[in-house]
Amino acid sequence: MHRTIEFYYDVLSPYAYLCFCRLPGLVKRSGAAMLLKPVSLPRLLEQSGNPPPLSVAAKADYLRRDTAELARYYGIPFEWPALHPQRTGRAMTVLSTLGEAERMELSRVLFEAMWIEGRDLGDPEVLETLVGSELLAAAETPQARELLQQGTLELIAKGGFGVPSLVVDDQLFFGNDRLFLVERALNG
Repeated sequence: MHRTIEFYYDVLSPYAYLCFCRLPGLVKRSGAAMLLKPVSLPRLLEQSGNPPPLSVAAKADYLRRDTAELARYYGIPFEWPALHPQRTGRAMTVLSTLGEAERMELSRVLFEAMWIEGRDLGDPEVLETLVGSELLAAAETPQARELLQQGTLELIAKGGFGVPSLVVDDQLFFGNDRLFLVERALNG
């Protein structure tokens, strides 16, 4: 029986990007299935009462250094975008409307656009070049926005307060640095 890793993320988070890049190896080693669960990080932080990390200057400086160092350690391409934070609500809404295979591929495209190429996903023209006009138009519907909100509320109901959050058998793990515990849960 295959176990499942639920990966809650917003492309806005550099730690979610690093985790996304590392998860395929864990999935391969464990034989687990992975479900991508888009959320709105700003809404998640607001609704869970968690202040944004960039709102504290010392934490923001540390986060920038830490993510760059972790990316070097993991061998993951990484460049902090000139504009951050960005508005990723539309991008995450697009992802919430897709099936799993399409969501995986487009998540990769969006993560790379932000964290390697430094593109502004909040710019509708930039986003349209990445996802296409049809997907962008579909994401403008109230039903599509509701899907993203449902994902965000689902994570809060599971005890989530930030991303990346991973769930295995109703057990929540927070952060890129907890993948070793996710792997232990899958093998236990």
